[in-house]
Amino acid sequence: MINKNQRKIMALILLLFSLFIIMSSANATTLNPSDNIKTTVENTPSGSTITLNPNNGEFNLKSQIEISNKVITIKSSNTSKNAVINLNKQDRAFFIQNKGKLTLINI
Repeated sequence: MINKNQRKIMALILLLFSLFIIMSSANATTLNPSDNIKTTVENTPSGSTITLNPNNGEFNLKSQIEISNKVITIKSSNTSKNAVINLNKQDRAFFIQNKGKLTLINI
């Protein structure tokens, strides 16, 4: 029979595991070209990885993406095909400031 202390410990372990799952899923996002890459990058928390699905076309930017005070990774979902971010005559895709850091993988 499970005593009261064992139930509390099991409930705490379940709560911590649930929080870990929620936090892990919040830091990974997959986008298709029809999705808004600018809004996603600017609103995602530091430490996140954004995966771009290059199989459905290019990702188009209407204005540069600002990365400030956070660390972001953007990568292609396909290791054999780069994801393309079309700048649409912009000077640059990203404006990184205030200790922001961006890692691009197969972009």
